[in-house]
Amino acid sequence: MLQSLDNIMLYGTSAFLSCSLLDTVMPAFSAIGNSGFIWLLACLLFLPDKKTRRIGWMMLLSIALAYILGNLILKELVMRPRPFEQFGLQRLLVVPPDDPSFPSGHTSSSFAATAMLFLTKQKARIPALAYALLISFSRVYVFVHFPSDVLFGELLGIACAYVTFLAFTHRSKRPGIRRFPPFL
Repeated sequence: MLQSLDNIMLYGTSAFLSCSLLDTVMPAFSAIGNSGFIWLLACLLFLPDKKTRRIGWMMLLSIALAYILGNLILKELVMRPRPFEQFGLQRLLVVPPDDPSFPSGHTSSSFAATAMLFLTKQKARIPALAYALLISFSRVYVFVHFPSDVLFGELLGIACAYVTFLAFTHRSKRPGIRRFPPFL
């Protein structure tokens, strides 16, 4: 059932939205999300300033958690083939990834970073959400992820941000106990 819905949405995207403009723009958004580059860059922008350093570390750790859970554990457990492999497509708009499809790593890192911006009420959260959504959609558009890969990547990223946020902001009820981690 899920696979049928994925296929319908995947082919619907291809049939109704495919055009030369998106064929140029979507691979660029997909490339921006490679290795979480744009999100790691955002973390680096937060780290030097003492006022935002904590946010930078929280973003970095939530992205790392999403990577470990998604790319290193879930992809290897599920081993879902990518859409272009399943349908035998030879020509793609991007270099074909060689790892499994589920979940989308681009999406999980995008939403881990973006959710952290929302949790910490940063001004950049709305533009970050726009980028995260475009990166996520680009992965379906370029035919390297099923929509459910992207949806689960979004949920995974949000969950990782939330867990990281709780770990950083939880205060013990006992006096004299500092917040985690003590070096921040």
